[in-house]
Amino acid sequence: MLRSVFGKNLFERRRSVLAWCVGLASMVVVMVAFFPTIKARGAEFDRLLADYPPALLAIVGWDAGSTISSPAGYLQGELFSMMIPILLMVAAIGAGATTIAGEEERGTLELLVAHPVSRVRIALEKVAAVVVADLLLGLVLATTLIAAGPAFDLHLGAAQIGAASLLASLVAAFFSVLALAVGAGTGRRGLAVGVTAGVGAAAYLLNSLTPLVAALRPWRRLSPFFYYAASEPLRHGFHWPHVVVLVAATAAAAVVAVRLFERRDLAV
Repeated sequence: MLRSVFGKNLFERRRSVLAWCVGLASMVVVMVAFFPTIKARGAEFDRLLADYPPALLAIVGWDAGSTISSPAGYLQGELFSMMIPILLMVAAIGAGATTIAGEEERGTLELLVAHPVSRVRIALEKVAAVVVADLLLGLVLATTLIAAGPAFDLHLGAAQIGAASLLASLVAAFFSVLALAVGAGTGRRGLAVGVTAGVGAAAYLLNSLTPLVAALRPWRRLSPFFYYAASEPLRHGFHWPHVVVLVAATAAAAVVAVRLFERRDLAV
């Protein structure tokens, strides 16, 4: 008898999760190692950024009021504005799309549902597995920054780093569960990846372009990236209302995933 769908999913993904953790930690250390060079020539880089078009800075998520020679400004510009959320979203979408739709395409999902376990439990435990993996990446990110930063004269509070890392992993969790929901409703991994990636790109652009396009501002709160960036966690730390919104959005996507998986006939 199958004892834990959650444990089974995490065990099957152990190599990919480990690879993402190692890769993420290595990239963060390399980026942090450049900070002393940037700090030493901070005035030059700040003047260079001042000459960039506002539209370009908005798209890459750079705060025009930040200085790249400060720890918060450097991490925001080099990691948290674009690179971290996009990397985590890519990992999350791939995992979410594979969790149900990928298994169905491989023909292994039928063996799972043949066990005396309800579809609701299967879907919920699969959701929990992908969310835990996303949060683990956020934990690795925060731990690496806190541990490696002081070695390269990059000093920033654990609360600020933890807040930014948690929000990034929660955005990733939303998209992983959204991909899982699309896969649960269609049984097609490629479609789940494509639809969710398209939604993610549109959400990122919506949040990035609202400072430049007044007509988009009323819609900005529909983007998960608004709740990731608006509170400036690298400056101000945790802003719990935005954490709650991202958790609620992920929970809503999970409910949709469970209902779709519960009602659909599986492909054989």
